Amino acid sequence: MALNQKVMFGGITVNSASSHIPQEQIAFEYALEYFNNQVQALYNISIKAEMARIDTKRVASIHDAICHQVDKKAIAIFGPLVKYDLHPSMIAYLCRSLKLPYFSIDNRFVDKDGTTFVMPPLQDDIDFIATGIAKRFKWRKIAVIVDEMHRIENIVNDVYTTAWEMQFFYINESAEILEKKVEFRKVLNIVKTQNLTHLMIKCRDDNTALLLDEAYYLNMLNRSVHQWIIATLDIDAVYSDMKTQPGDAVIMTIRLVSAKFVFDAVEVMAYIIDKMYSLYESVNLLTNPSFMPECVTDKPFARPELIQLIQRVNTRGLTGDIRFDSNHQRKGYKLEVIRSTFQNITSTPEIIGTNDGISNSVQWPDYTENNKLKIVTILAEPFVFKKDYHFITGKSTYQGFCIDLLNAVSQIVGFEYELYLSPDGQYGSQLSNGRWTGMVGQLQDHIADAAIGDFTISQQRQTAIEFTVPFFYSNTAILIRHPGQKQPELFQFLYPFTVDVWISVVAAAAGVSLLLSFYNSVSPYSWGNVSDSAHQAGIDQTLSNSAWFTSAAILQQGCESTPRGLSSRILGLSWWFFALIIAQTYTAQLTAHLSVTQIKSTISSIGQLVEDQQYQVGVINGSQTADYLKYSTSSIHRKLWQKIFNKHNLYENADDGIQRAHHGSFAFLLDQPKAEYSTTRIPCDLMIIGKPFNHNSFGMGLPLNSAYTRNISLAISTLKDRGYIEYLKKKWWDDRSQCTSTAGQVETEASQMTLQYLGGIFITLFIGFCVGYILLFIEMSWYYYHHRKTVNMLV
Repeated sequence: MALNQKVMFGGITVNSASSHIPQEQIAFEYALEYFNNQVQALYNISIKAEMARIDTKRVASIHDAICHQVDKKAIAIFGPLVKYDLHPSMIAYLCRSLKLPYFSIDNRFVDKDGTTFVMPPLQDDIDFIATGIAKRFKWRKIAVIVDEMHRIENIVNDVYTTAWEMQFFYINESAEILEKKVEFRKVLNIVKTQNLTHLMIKCRDDNTALLLDEAYYLNMLNRSVHQWIIATLDIDAVYSDMKTQPGDAVIMTIRLVSAKFVFDAVEVMAYIIDKMYSLYESVNLLTNPSFMPECVTDKPFARPELIQLIQRVNTRGLTGDIRFDSNHQRKGYKLEVIRSTFQNITSTPEIIGTNDGISNSVQWPDYTENNKLKIVTILAEPFVFKKDYHFITGKSTYQGFCIDLLNAVSQIVGFEYELYLSPDGQYGSQLSNGRWTGMVGQLQDHIADAAIGDFTISQQRQTAIEFTVPFFYSNTAILIRHPGQKQPELFQFLYPFTVDVWISVVAAAAGVSLLLSFYNSVSPYSWGNVSDSAHQAGIDQTLSNSAWFTSAAILQQGCESTPRGLSSRILGLSWWFFALIIAQTYTAQLTAHLSVTQIKSTISSIGQLVEDQQYQVGVINGSQTADYLKYSTSSIHRKLWQKIFNKHNLYENADDGIQRAHHGSFAFLLDQPKAEYSTTRIPCDLMIIGKPFNHNSFGMGLPLNSAYTRNISLAISTLKDRGYIEYLKKKWWDDRSQCTSTAGQVETEASQMTLQYLGGIFITLFIGFCVGYILLFIEMSWYYYHHRKTVNMLV
């Protein structure tokens, strides 16, 4: 065990004529005593502290105070242990030059470096949460009072506050107290005159206390008319500085006593001492004079592993988990967003949200007042569209597929809802600053409790919100204006066969006619060689009669002249079979061709759409389809996106794009269900082309970790099992169609028959030729053999 080793810490505070000791300094001294007792009992190591006081009127006194701590062998600096009187930037700069760990207790921004560790949430983070409170409770007309101009940047630069009516008031924080009181009184009188009932205060705690005292005298704290958001970590400190006792006005703020961060900072170094002793069974690395920094020679602290150990700290403190990110900013603290009247805010406030110290987002409870959910949607017929205005409330009412679905889900889950439209009319896309627009942004900021519509589930959106199980499966379709019908052609009856088929049929008929005539003249059993009367009667197979025979057969007509010899009959039989197939095929093809409405030629694929210079392409801005094209790895999709982007064809809603498609020479990309619905609406001049792509699905959106996600998903699954979803599809698509059943569909032209399909029958005919020729040879041989035998007998 170590023998009476001593580790020195250094505290920084300011000179003050007041006998009041800041709570931060009290917390520092208490933490030293608490952890000193623990470390001394375990390792016989003492933790001592040297307190240096700074004269705020002398900048050099900061350097003197740090050097005083270094001379006393302090291995870490804590401070400033007083609020607002001293900015931490100079302390951070001096500690950085000496490679000395510095724990900043101030939440004002300092340049991140390798030795400064910021314990509380930064002022910008607190301001961001304050703005989030206003979003959550849908404040739209606000008076914002600040004592530093940079504190308005957070709310001004927020994309969701652009539509808010905000009045900004600046109070010089360096003015004298009496001047501040006068200015606060003027500002509050203006607020009352303009009937601004929502006030957001982004001031130092002491200035906030002065402001609230003046508000009390103007009766703005004793009535429930006014509601306040105070951007502070320590409302208790504000109350301790107030001279009045406020009443029933509502206040929302963040609760976490700043003095606790001092205690946690000391705990970090106690943790390091424990870790160091566990590794080396000694703390010589922290106490060896040769390692200590020196101000005179600018010698830095010689043990960089101390900074590395602090960087890797992971322990539990009064304010939550203690760990640091790569910028040495504390993470893991737990903040509570509280709401109450001024009278009860420090005793029994209601916790309305929490922050985990990892991001600026607040986790709000999902259970709302009266169990009534705020649900955001977007107009997209037939999913959601306006019906009419309620004759009593004067508010718009909505109908559509999603409204019917939402009503059924609300009955199963058991909630009431209030529907409103997405303020920017978008589904939701991510901005360069990481924030989201549209319905995704409404959910991310907890302005809405749920979102419904033709809301596409995507992996990117699921990083910001949650989705239920899908209630509709879709893909992206290409919608264009129907080019119209072709004019009937004069020789349209020739269309069933291709030119090479017609030539082949004519050639086959001519060939059969010649062969039949040849067989007739050669075969001893033909009409002409058997009976002179047949020749005289004109029924033998002359060339003209053979041509008439082949023509009558293929036209399915009778003929008085037929082959007699076996060879000729085999050939004729082959031709009849050939003619049967050809005639029946022609009849079927002609029927199919005449029953199909032929359309004028137009683009038929996404590839043609990319290359066609006459057609422009559009998509809904902020839609999943736009994101799909923008980030696709497919070259053709990227070319399509460039074509859209270069022509600025990003539409705010589907109706505008569909209206443009009606004018022609324009292709609009949208979800298949919406595209199919558009083709069934008057004037019935739209059609869908190409193969569908970008397969996706629609679901209800909810904030992350929503308590409603599971129950709503179960309700949707139940409705699927009951067939209710299919019923709604029929109700809102098929039953509402204003066009014929074939309107909007690309008519597939009846294909022409080619030789590839009819080659077999030509082969059959050729086999008939061959068999007939062989039989002709047999006939002739048989005849001449018997004829010679007969002649020999007569001789």
